[in-house]
Amino acid sequence: MVIGATALLSACSFKPGEQKSNVFTVSYYDDSETPQLVGYSYVIKGKQANMRSLESGEYDRLSHSNARPSSVGKHFVFSGWAGTYDDGTEIDLNSIQDDCSVYAQFDEAEYTVSYTFKNGAISLRDDAGNLIKGVAKFGDTFSFSSLGVNFDELGYTVPRYGYQYELTGFTIDSDSSKSVVTDSMIKWESGDALPSVPSVLGTIYVLTDGENANPIYTTYLSNGAEWVQLGKMSDNLKLSFSCSFDESEKDFTVSVVKNGTLVGTVPAKYGIEEITVSSSGGEITVSNNRGISVSTEGDKYIAKYIKYTKENADKIQENYSEKDVELTHIMGDCVITIE
Repeated sequence: MVIGATALLSACSFKPGEQKSNVFTVSYYDDSETPQLVGYSYVIKGKQANMRSLESGEYDRLSHSNARPSSVGKHFVFSGWAGTYDDGTEIDLNSIQDDCSVYAQFDEAEYTVSYTFKNGAISLRDDAGNLIKGVAKFGDTFSFSSLGVNFDELGYTVPRYGYQYELTGFTIDSDSSKSVVTDSMIKWESGDALPSVPSVLGTIYVLTDGENANPIYTTYLSNGAEWVQLGKMSDNLKLSFSCSFDESEKDFTVSVVKNGTLVGTVPAKYGIEEITVSSSGGEITVSNNRGISVSTEGDKYIAKYIKYTKENADKIQENYSEKDVELTHIMGDCVITIE
């Protein structure tokens, strides 16, 4: 959509055979219903016109037409000046041929919201080192998986030993409440006034400013309890999503081995779950606090943490290599060998 004052394109007074000055006046008008003079230039024939603003101030290059954008999220962008001479020839401001007037022209454009991701203090980047980011227009679906991020492989940046972490969603950095959202929860709403009662968690609300020609679209997020101001779409709004993880205790594996053969396994949680080894009638039973147990024939046992190698480096800390297991305080995967 292009808007501009075309009905009032100037008529020039030049007539064939009339003696005229070699210096012409170019008058610049805005796109108001009754166009207002906003600038001028004096140009030697064939030379380029350069606008000078009136003493009242610089032209703001905003639409003064009171036209409304065709939909929410759109606005008008100044695209230049246009007009015609008396004979209908379009005015070329690079080569002025006579006194004339030109009028501000505008194209309709659409604001976008860009978004990036952080894991802790680290911004997520692709293999080339570029920020992983998405772009959404009003009404667009936010689709994180389409950006090439393998969220299943993301780990918590400062994990605690003995705990495991699962990505549960994201928080928007602007939201101090750190309410967790997923991309499927994010939806758009709009209106001339912010609702007094916040919409459901994840709603992005855009104020339409009465949908005048120059909307700024102040934007808010609902965290379910209140509206959080995100900024203005007219300021090239940027959102940062931070990964949110659920922390849970990790089960270490206590393997029970007899004559080199695995008999069974018993899980144990780091530092809080005791492993009990009991002997009765030539049988040894290994059990945890939850009643999970493995039994096999034998009369004695030894318990060692698994030897550290490059292959299992992620399972156990190096300083536990083949160390005796303190069964009241399991600190890694280990083996109980029955003899």
